[in-house]
Amino acid sequence: MIPPPAKKYGPPSKILIVIIKDIGDVLLSAPCAEIIKKNFPSARVDYLAEARCAPVLQNNPFIDNIVIYDHKKPLKMICRIRAAGYDWVIDLLRNPRSSLLTALSGAKVRAGDMRNKHSFYAYNYRLQTPPEDLYGPDYKLHLLRQLGLKWDGAHAPLAKYYLTKDQLRERDKSWLAAGVKPDEKIIGFYPTPRMETRRWPAKNFRELAQMLHEQYSLKIFVFYGPGEEDLAQAVVRDMPPYIQLAPEAKDLGALMALLGRLEVLIASCGGTKHMALAAGAATVTTHTANRAQNWTPVFDPRHIAVSAQNTPCSPCFRHECNNNFICMDDVSPRRVFEAAQKILG
Repeated sequence: MIPPPAKKYGPPSKILIVIIKDIGDVLLSAPCAEIIKKNFPSARVDYLAEARCAPVLQNNPFIDNIVIYDHKKPLKMICRIRAAGYDWVIDLLRNPRSSLLTALSGAKVRAGDMRNKHSFYAYNYRLQTPPEDLYGPDYKLHLLRQLGLKWDGAHAPLAKYYLTKDQLRERDKSWLAAGVKPDEKIIGFYPTPRMETRRWPAKNFRELAQMLHEQYSLKIFVFYGPGEEDLAQAVVRDMPPYIQLAPEAKDLGALMALLGRLEVLIASCGGTKHMALAAGAATVTTHTANRAQNWTPVFDPRHIAVSAQNTPCSPCFRHECNNNFICMDDVSPRRVFEAAQKILG
């Protein structure tokens, strides 16, 4: 058994987390920084992420620096990482580029999941995959523990986005302009993940909206992620008048601020759901093509997953469906409404 790297090489002074993409994955990796700082308070913790994802890591007090990954200049990025002189490089992405960058980083400790087919050359610490399905931050905690890091409790901290006073001020202005009073409770819908097999149908959201409106008479706002505005507008056009498009957000930080104001976000699984959770909103998530245990903290009563129960092909992990989306009928509006009731009371 290989001894923990801190025992073999001494405590690290510079650590790089390689995650690069996508928005949800980058955000769910952020708890690693808190775990690392708990073990090595004086260590510098940097993250490598592409420009469109990096904003979800901003303001995090446990992250010292965000290195922007340039896809067009991979050789330059390798040279830059080598020149930085990291003691540890931990690859959480596990794709060919992250593997090569880790392998050539010059770090004494190069770590990653042994399931990666590139792990034989990329890592000198090949970490074992957990035997059971774990929520994203808990999976990463499992890897970090194999490097000798300690964390009290069974679960990693949930991802958190640290809103600034300016962001909160602008958020309040946006909601006021949308007709929302300061003490008014509101509900959010997120119906537009780009992956079709995760996209709960608009008719289901419409039926759910009627149930919620009859029970609670709350305003409902439809949210969308980067590049999804056209889809969201199409959904709103077919909705009752008490459902509106959410205020426009100028950037990801502004979007998370808006999401954090919600009583609950009811969402198809996607990056916007993870941003809402990190901003402090409760969530109800429909899961059809993926496993709820991996993408929703089902151990937390503020975050509820509604999965297909009687569909043999779900979860399929596919981008396209060959079975008429029968899982969408299994995840019925009534079941999602009952989940929302547990949060709304």
